[in-house]
Amino acid sequence: MPKLPQPALPSPNYEQFITLYQQLGQHIVTAMQRLSELHLQLGRELLSDLSDNHGRWLAGKAGNPLDTSLFSPTLEPWQHYQQQLVDILSMTHSNMLQTTHEHLTALERSMEQTSKAASNPVPRASVHTTVATSATHH
Repeated sequence: MPKLPQPALPSPNYEQFITLYQQLGQHIVTAMQRLSELHLQLGRELLSDLSDNHGRWLAGKAGNPLDTSLFSPTLEPWQHYQQQLVDILSMTHSNMLQTTHEHLTALERSMEQTSKAASNPVPRASVHTTVATSATHH
């Protein structure tokens, strides 16, 4: 089998781009999982608060039976949810920025090396030898 000539310039490193997109995708999947868990936790806390309030009302331990505040959840679950939501989104944003920075820095170095290789002049002797060799084969 004939050996194919090597390109004068190295080809772009597509593997680095694929790895970057895979890692960014993983950060998004992780964030979605954490958000789902957070939503479920909020739902459980709100239901627990409502159940506790309803239980107190049925047991007659609540002061005024017409007090509608017994049927509304407390603010604590909502405050906890908001804080956790900000934490998840901030962490995801930070991780994605860091991953992108690392990969783009590596790509920049690779591109600099490619441009240096492209700017190096081809030695004259090899150009003449290549032309002479191709002319003799035709």
